[in-house]
Amino acid sequence: MTETTITPADPQVKDFSKKVDVKFKIDDDIFIGVPNLAVDELIEFVGLTESIGEADMKNQPKFFRAVAQLVLTKESAEKFISRMADKSNPISIFQVMEIIPWVMGEYGMRPTEPSSDSSDGSPNPEDGTKLTVNLSPMELTSELSAQTDS
Repeated sequence: MTETTITPADPQVKDFSKKVDVKFKIDDDIFIGVPNLAVDELIEFVGLTESIGEADMKNQPKFFRAVAQLVLTKESAEKFISRMADKSNPISIFQVMEIIPWVMGEYGMRPTEPSSDSSDGSPNPEDGTKLTVNLSPMELTSELSAQTDS
């Protein structure tokens, strides 16, 4: 029996490799994102971004620091965090709040939208058991996160 060697270049090998090129500028500093987020980090990132909206103002900076450490390279995260407290060259809350949804989009996530304050009383077609067959990996991750939070 002859054993066939399969290489990554073999046309029969489906390639799911994906790298994300996240780079952004604030003033004269360039910040570089990690090439991709591992599944555990993606779930942590979703949780952190949800926690930011729920946290009181004094606790939000720790979430911003954690997000920076998760999605930026070590050097970029250190620079970003340093500038969050730099009075002469700051990163403002307004910049951070623009960056987070943009970064989420770059990593293939849709930023979460706030839920409405009250129901209009009409039945929700989203209630009940959901089929997840047609969901993208990002939608599935978001869905799983929502189900485990309940």
